[in-house]
Amino acid sequence: MFHDAGHILGSVAVTIKAEGKTILYTGDVNFEDATVQKGALLPEEPVDALIIETTRGDHARRPDYNRKDEENELADAIRKVLERNGSALIPVFAMGKTQEVLAMINRFKKEGLVPKKTPVYIGGLSTKMTMIYDRFAGVSRRNLPGFRFMKDMELEAGTKKRIGPIPFLPGCIYALSSGMMTEKTVSNTFARQGLLENPKHGLFFVGYADPASPGGRIRAAKQGDEVEIDPAYPAVKLNCEVRVFDFSGHATREALADYICKVKAKKTFLV
Repeated sequence: MFHDAGHILGSVAVTIKAEGKTILYTGDVNFEDATVQKGALLPEEPVDALIIETTRGDHARRPDYNRKDEENELADAIRKVLERNGSALIPVFAMGKTQEVLAMINRFKKEGLVPKKTPVYIGGLSTKMTMIYDRFAGVSRRNLPGFRFMKDMELEAGTKKRIGPIPFLPGCIYALSSGMMTEKTVSNTFARQGLLENPKHGLFFVGYADPASPGGRIRAAKQGDEVEIDPAYPAVKLNCEVRVFDFSGHATREALADYICKVKAKKTFLV
């Protein structure tokens, strides 16, 4: 039996029953509503074995965290970049994070938190994944039912079939994959076009970045440091604004512990 795991479109937990035993495997799971994705709907009946993810199990979320406040902080950061005639680059994972960020930007525009006419570019695999989200907009369990990103937001989609290479222009928002700015991906290539060196621009992370990844190296660097994000090119000086926001699609340590207590499994495996 499958259960909505609340992580991304199509993510499921699985209940397996065999020989009188019941095993529940959560996979990646999030119990809280995000901007698009609704929180998980998992059974709470006792099981013989629970296999549960623990991506965020090694730390507590800060006690004052509030998702709406975090979203508004991002809106404020974007607005300030646009006011100084810069552009905001938001590295995103193609599936899940891209669509969450786009939904936030849509709200920001509607509520006047950022200028309504601000161009929004997506590119790389993000474009294809956003089209998939749109395809299932009317049949998937989600917030904003029926909302279609490509149509309702008038996105500038960076694909060869549409507009070719993504132009680097002032006063724009760029939600580009990959989220860790891996070498040769759109977000990495775009950042090397003069964004990192210019204090007008903003680089805003909204998800995890491995410390060894280009995104991780940028996050660990200080203003003025030389940062190498692709070994095929010289290091560049980091002068743009860099900020990190918490929009994880994984359950918090507290939520994981709460669910484990509810299920009362005979054996629990943390993975």
